[in-house]
Amino acid sequence: MVRYEHTQQGTVIRVALLIAAVACFALAQLLPAPPFLGPMALVVFVTLAYLFSSLTIQVTDHAVHWYFGPGMLRKQVPLAEIQAVATTRTRLLEGWG
Repeated sequence: MVRYEHTQQGTVIRVALLIAAVACFALAQLLPAPPFLGPMALVVFVTLAYLFSSLTIQVTDHAVHWYFGPGMLRKQVPLAEIQAVATTRTRLLEGWG
């Protein structure tokens, strides 16, 4: 049974990756490059934007689960292994979110 669930949308990372995709595609068209490079960069960045489009946290009776986007990248920790919890502040260099 899910006791808690929250999904945080990754708007900033989605926009950044989509801008990078368009920039790489445009550069590949302007600069001498193999013809497959632009579409390949576009596919890679769009796929990353999809995979990291959100972060979902779930707490069940047995574990804490988290996964990105559609759930292909996921992890869990059994509640029995958690010894303590605390609220912390992170610095910008440690990540955002």
